[in-house]
Amino acid sequence: AENQIVKEKSFGFSCQPDESILLGSLKEFGQFRKNSVLIARAFDMEGNLLAENTDYTEIERRIAFPKKGKIHVRAEGRDLILSADTFARSVELTGDCGGDQFGWRFGDNYFDLIPQVEKRVHIYGKHEQGTIRIKPYYWEDGVEISWKQAMD
Repeated sequence: AENQIVKEKSFGFSCQPDESILLGSLKEFGQFRKNSVLIARAFDMEGNLLAENTDYTEIERRIAFPKKGKIHVRAEGRDLILSADTFARSVELTGDCGGDQFGWRFGDNYFDLIPQVEKRVHIYGKHEQGTIRIKPYYWEDGVEISWKQAMD
């Protein structure tokens, strides 16, 4: 199975600031295939994403990451909501406003996209419109969108 979630496990937890805890074990999954990606996501009680971590079962240079795919993007004010149909490693966001590539700041950059899982990224900086390029590291091509901050 490629580019799909194969197994999932959930753990309830409570953790105080500056505290580290062991949440549980993945022992029941058995041995992982070398092309597997392990993803841990922590949510609060309202379903808001608190933290996310990605780990590989093989060293990165030996993994054959997808070289192309489709990225879906929609804008909500100063947020971009991204998803992809394949695993997208190290997605880079860059902006351009009439030749000005400086002054763009994104709430996250160089992140992984999990197939069919939405990622919300806030757009900071001085620009209220422009072209945003979205390019996963291993993909041959990225996508560009025209963005304009919606006025409330």
